[in-house]
Amino acid sequence: FDQTGYRQFAMNPRRAEDYQALWEDLQLRELLPTQVVHLWGLDPVAEATIPQWRIPELQWLVNAITTQSTQETCQITLVTTGLYDVIGREALHPISAAIAGLAQVVGQEYPHLGCRLVDVEAKAEESHNLRNTPHDTDRLVKTRYIASPPTDSRLADRLYQELAKATDELIIAYRGPHRWQQTYQALPLPEPTEQQLAGRLQKGGTYLVVGDLEQGLGQVWAENLAAHWQAKLVLLSDIQATPSSLPEGTEGFVLSVDLTDAGQLRTAIEQAEVELGAIQGVLYSTPTTNERSAAPLALMQASHWDYNFRHKVQGLFSLQEALQNRNLDFCLVQSSLSAVIGGIGLAAYAGANSVIDAFVHQQNQRGEIPWFSVNWDACLAEEAPRPEGAGSAIADFALTPAEVWSATERILAAAYPGQIVVSKGDLGARIDQWIQATPQEPNAIAPQSTSSIHTRPQLVTPYAAPRNDVEQTIATIWQDLLRLEQVGIHDSFFDLGGHSLLAIQAISRLREAFPVNIEMRSLLFEAPTVAGIASVIAGHLPDVGELDEMAVLLAEVQTLSPEEIQQQLAQSDEPASSPQSTNAPGGPVS
Repeated sequence: FDQTGYRQFAMNPRRAEDYQALWEDLQLRELLPTQVVHLWGLDPVAEATIPQWRIPELQWLVNAITTQSTQETCQITLVTTGLYDVIGREALHPISAAIAGLAQVVGQEYPHLGCRLVDVEAKAEESHNLRNTPHDTDRLVKTRYIASPPTDSRLADRLYQELAKATDELIIAYRGPHRWQQTYQALPLPEPTEQQLAGRLQKGGTYLVVGDLEQGLGQVWAENLAAHWQAKLVLLSDIQATPSSLPEGTEGFVLSVDLTDAGQLRTAIEQAEVELGAIQGVLYSTPTTNERSAAPLALMQASHWDYNFRHKVQGLFSLQEALQNRNLDFCLVQSSLSAVIGGIGLAAYAGANSVIDAFVHQQNQRGEIPWFSVNWDACLAEEAPRPEGAGSAIADFALTPAEVWSATERILAAAYPGQIVVSKGDLGARIDQWIQATPQEPNAIAPQSTSSIHTRPQLVTPYAAPRNDVEQTIATIWQDLLRLEQVGIHDSFFDLGGHSLLAIQAISRLREAFPVNIEMRSLLFEAPTVAGIASVIAGHLPDVGELDEMAVLLAEVQTLSPEEIQQQLAQSDEPASSPQSTNAPGGPVS
């Protein structure tokens, strides 16, 4: 990071520290911006690798802004190229689409920030895929594009016009002289007849179900293909996922492979086809949200990006390579509604699903095989208990396995290949509720005065006071955030008036107060009470015996002189067999 001229700076976009340094400098100058225009998305990308995927530049930018200011509004505009298939001739760059998933979540987690995206057309003559060897640590599809950023002199004027006006449109695309706005149209799909399905599904046909079958929809697809179509199944589970099994009485082939290795996938598919015959269709199953894939922007780590990349994106690219030169009736890929409406803590997850959608559009541009990307709503097992807290709202829209299969058949029978959204609720209303492209004034977010303290609401749960220091600390944090006089240990965070934005702040405060890693899922779904969170914390803290031993050791250390401490430290570096390491005054010190 450096200042290169008057109000001009240089920085490394792959260093989180540079974003913080820039914003600290601007704050000292009292020049915190009200608009940010992010133009790095216009640079032509020669290749995409795992390290590039892990660089969440927008996340670092947002974290820098919010660290310096939590009240001042700011509009972020992302200018990109190659993200959307608008006219059918664009050179698409699916990996870059990850930023679209983040863009939706920014305003949800930080209402005083607005984030919108303007995609412009790149000029390209050809595109093709390259890959590293399976043993390369950066094992990934490398995509080379003969492309250049748009050079139309009118583009600057168009972008300036976009910046000069407030708009609720999240995604805009410019193609030639035309301005496009992304919208969604209802697609009535009646229950298909067997004859209508004959072009996609065949009785006794062979179907490949691949991916994380247990955490995704793979098992639902496999069971229904076997039950309704007497299908022969090829089940390929990822080696990092729970192994799958064939439905009872089904002819098939089961194997665990490294989904990131196209060679392993190709070998497994060829082996299965020798035994079962040519594959007619492919269904790619990806894991739904879990603690490894989701985290709020303020707490998101490289591991969250890596997990989503490996289990969603990388396996899909390897699958496409392994399926080359095959005549298939369809490829159906599990994406998520998060790529459409985002979700608190789902930036990396939504980003990965946005890549899936862009990749499917790219495949439909290139080849004859029909590819479907389906943005599924939540899916709950029919026998699963209804979740509490924030999870109860999700359950209202959750699909049953039977509904998942019904929608799958309807899509295969009647939908045009491409991206299809499955929403049990009114999608337009959900987009209006969740998507925010412009910043909200702080007063609109929290109209009540921060100094006002409210009495505990009348709840069905009787008040119960904290029983120990851990519960008291948690209750105090909740009282501060919720502006309440009193919080009982069995009170639900959401019954007290909490919501997802406050949950993010609560998790951050809890991590500061306790040296343990508390996941968002614990507060949102599993343990939305003081007692529940205390139990989670207790499971990670040292027990009483360990604390007593630590206290005794600390007391011994405090009685030693500086010379004795140095002697102890020097002896601790000697081999364990040395008599001096066990006979020193006060015992060994580590």
